[in-house]
Amino acid sequence: MITKLYNLILKKCLIIAFILMSIQAFGVEKISNGVIYEIDLTAGNAAIIGHDASKIKENVTIPESITYDGEKYSVLSIASNSFKGLTSLKHISLPNSITTIGSSAFENCSGLQSFSLSNSITHIEKRTFAGCSSLTSISSLPTSITFIGDSAFFYCKNLISVILP
Repeated sequence: MITKLYNLILKKCLIIAFILMSIQAFGVEKISNGVIYEIDLTAGNAAIIGHDASKIKENVTIPESITYDGEKYSVLSIASNSFKGLTSLKHISLPNSITTIGSSAFENCSGLQSFSLSNSITHIEKRTFAGCSSLTSISSLPTSITFIGDSAFFYCKNLISVILP
């Protein structure tokens, strides 16, 4: 009797766990020009979560939004480690929709020579550009930045000029 009750409770718990996992799974991934996006279907936005190095070109321009299943989703952030170690990347341009760049997002992108940040960026997390040894100058950081994390530009050994807002 107790075994049957235990099995019944266990089955119900597994069903509830499966339902809860399904509810959280409203995100889908989409790859466009080698950039991997996670689309949050419930919130109506997207984040960059990774890359396919074999499809990335030297110069990357991130769009303001991406289309999935006929709907447009604003690209709001770049997750931690999204482009980490992508040595072939030389320039990246970010749209005004992006507000946050996660930690180590471009770490060890040793070929990165320049970048264009959005005017909406508020956070550059720790180690975001660490090890980007080809960066020589940053012409201007946007006035919207309120936080730059520890070691954000660590070991950018050729970086000789940064203009702060």
